[in-house]
Amino acid sequence: MDDLTAQFAGSRMRSAALLLAAQLLCLPLAAEAQAAPQLSVIHDFNGDHGGGPWAGLALGADGVLFGTTRIGGSPDNHGTIFKLMPAATPSGYQHEVLHRFSGTDGQFPQSGVVLGADGSLLGTTISGGSFGGGTVYRMVRPNNPTRKHRVLRNFHFNIGETLVGNVVQDENGNLYGAASQSGRHLGGTLYKLTQPAEATQVRASWPLAILRHFRATQIADSRSTLIRDDAGNLYGTATGGLGGGLVYRLAPSGQLSVLYVFPAGEGSPHAGLLRDGDGILYGTAIGGGSGSFGVVFSLTPPPEGSKRWKFRELHGFDGNDGSTPSGPLIMDQDGTLFGTTATGGTFSGGTVFALKRPLPGKNRWRHRTLAHLDIATGRAPLGGLVRDQAGVLYGTTSNGGAFNQGTAFKIVP
Repeated sequence: MDDLTAQFAGSRMRSAALLLAAQLLCLPLAAEAQAAPQLSVIHDFNGDHGGGPWAGLALGADGVLFGTTRIGGSPDNHGTIFKLMPAATPSGYQHEVLHRFSGTDGQFPQSGVVLGADGSLLGTTISGGSFGGGTVYRMVRPNNPTRKHRVLRNFHFNIGETLVGNVVQDENGNLYGAASQSGRHLGGTLYKLTQPAEATQVRASWPLAILRHFRATQIADSRSTLIRDDAGNLYGTATGGLGGGLVYRLAPSGQLSVLYVFPAGEGSPHAGLLRDGDGILYGTAIGGGSGSFGVVFSLTPPPEGSKRWKFRELHGFDGNDGSTPSGPLIMDQDGTLFGTTATGGTFSGGTVFALKRPLPGKNRWRHRTLAHLDIATGRAPLGGLVRDQAGVLYGTTSNGGAFNQGTAFKIVP
């Protein structure tokens, strides 16, 4: 082991010890105290095979993790698609680059990948492609050497550009997403890509329909990955237009409804939403709360005869427990929410948190910091988390780690 490696290994061990000590100090002394979760790095990105992942991971069969890096991937350094396979290595995982973006097929993927119903990987890029406005792509057979990356649609000014969020797939294989900029009214667009018949899926482009052209003065810069309910309604967030941003719904009929507008200066939603079985929406907003460190919020559907959704702040961050929650949330079977903050925490590198439902007879959601991130473990997690059946959480950081190109990590509860 050379001196530099030894110094970094020592730094990581000291950071882990400080992290454990900080978490132990934060544990309640009451009977409901819990053991500190175990945080570990499962991959350090080095730039050559990708760097700076902005999105979370997707969990496939047999524990395989899939994701993207926004930059890196020589020789073009336009980003990559990768997988992490469980293996007998020191980290427990083996990294493999599945695709290196060249620019002509898209560049700088800011969203991760979505697992299609057929096992393919689906995703978007914010720029590049035939017209420079970004692409929607599909990778078939990602676990097979015969895998193939295909561009499904190239985007340009007239139909919308800069695909920050990912796509969502319906039961027929069709894809829905948002372009955050341009379009007829300059506020971006909502689009649908129709899956062709199987015999014609080798075509370069899937049929495109623009569902909505956003007006920049009303709704603009929709960066989120959409969600879709059983009735076919699409839900998303936007950071521009009215107020400090808003939550919207597009019905299959084409009717667009603004469900909530964030007052200017009281938060801005950058990530997508989560919807539970009761139709309640959950999300995060940066810059909101009493200290402007960001909030976790819910939106409850209106009662019969009303059109007003009820906004509730579930948790306001204070900087010490994190700041700038820019990623989406996930929920377990007990209704506990999990997410990340990009900054703040003990080491100013962001946090991973859990938010439990109120105890019987109580009203307050219970926040718990699961990990404080630092330079050694990676910092600035911009995406969300994924959780396996054992309750293990997986995520990424956009910088820090052994090469300061970000990391993939896991947290064992």
